[in-house]
Amino acid sequence: MAAPTLTHFEKPITLSVSGVVIDEFGDGLPDISITISIGGLLVTSARSDSAGTFDCRDVKLDAAIHAIEAQAPGYRSAKESLSVTPELEGKTVNVSLRLESLEVPREPLEKEPEVTSADSNATTFGRSGVLYSHLPTDSGFARVRVFFATDRREGLVRENDFRKAFTDARAEDNKLRFGQCEVSIPAGHRMGALESPSAFRLEFRRDPVKHVVLLNLEKLEKERFFSNISEASKSSKNGEAFVFVHGYSVTFAEALRRTAQIAYDLSFQGAPICYSWPSRGKYSEYPADEAAVEWTEAHLLELLNELSSQEDVKTIHLLAHSMGNRALLRCLERLGNNMVGGVVSKLHQTILAAPDIDAGVFENIASDVVKTASRTTLYASSNDLPLRWSKDFHGYRRAGDSEEGVVIVSGVDTIDASNVPSGFLGHSYYGNSRTLLSDIFELFKTGTAPPRFGLRPEHCNGQPYWVFVP
Repeated sequence: MAAPTLTHFEKPITLSVSGVVIDEFGDGLPDISITISIGGLLVTSARSDSAGTFDCRDVKLDAAIHAIEAQAPGYRSAKESLSVTPELEGKTVNVSLRLESLEVPREPLEKEPEVTSADSNATTFGRSGVLYSHLPTDSGFARVRVFFATDRREGLVRENDFRKAFTDARAEDNKLRFGQCEVSIPAGHRMGALESPSAFRLEFRRDPVKHVVLLNLEKLEKERFFSNISEASKSSKNGEAFVFVHGYSVTFAEALRRTAQIAYDLSFQGAPICYSWPSRGKYSEYPADEAAVEWTEAHLLELLNELSSQEDVKTIHLLAHSMGNRALLRCLERLGNNMVGGVVSKLHQTILAAPDIDAGVFENIASDVVKTASRTTLYASSNDLPLRWSKDFHGYRRAGDSEEGVVIVSGVDTIDASNVPSGFLGHSYYGNSRTLLSDIFELFKTGTAPPRFGLRPEHCNGQPYWVFVP
């Protein structure tokens, strides 16, 4: 049987292609070559500007599948498919191209840096006896322990590179895996930054003295995982743990690094836990990520139930970003609707950062969600390009997009973060903004209701919300 072929129309379709070229951690990359081709034949090209953005206006393309590719020395090329159909006539297609650095694999440290028992923030790390601390060591970097639970499929670790320990596929047995790792935070770390190598700075190796690096990784059996979390929670005053649920287009390693950075910047003394679901880590895989985040709901609920059953874990904070909010909110809806189990009694702060969920759906389930925690906070922005693209894709605005006004529901503190510097994409302000991290710190520490420092009260249709003061 012959393979199906695409029908080519005599008249080319005129459309525009706009987008951004980013590195592994969402920073815009300047002066990158972008090409649009079909069957290996170049159709048009462009270069990214100083912010990493590019724009190909009124391009004439045949109705077929084209390749959009970004290339630069020191990086693996990034390629996305563009299916051109007559419905795209006169429209603009948005694309995000993520380049990964072609680094030299990191060599193992010749000697693990020592952290003495005099350091009040230190605690033992697993059976290896390695110590970690929130304070920079003589080696030039701090070591932060992060626990992880994931329903990703296990991968292979090669050449001391732990980034591929779990893949972008679903676990075949439909079960969670558990573990812990250490992540370096350089002594010169800037609050909110995820320091990483850059080919433009001629950096081709991850250096823990300069970068946020995944140093090691240990897979744990379920019992030992929760035992270690219980021990770690004891180092905080109120037996605290926080669970971070990442968003769309995020790799396993990226989620661990972000969790460590947030824990460090918040001076969090309990147990930081990364929940990593099988995101494909690629712009074009948005529909696959939507399916995966729905599939992961039961596993996230399992983690929350198990975590709440640990006697020494007395206070749980939740932080979800972007599409990760869909899984978390559905779990909280079920918990709030049933009001059973120990999760509700231990939940302190629930933080919904840039939630990529239908605003109307959020309004429908919010009454159950707010029953579960002492306080629920929603951060939104009118500068969030990925949420605008999501709105275009779905036809309905997202709860984290304030371009048409903020979403206000009873029991949720809505905060407009449009005044917070957030880079070109404007989507990761929850973790890279000193202003917002300071507000989360205050929430975790005191749970104080707004208006807190830096927040100005506003009203919409007689209902209150808050805005960060520029």
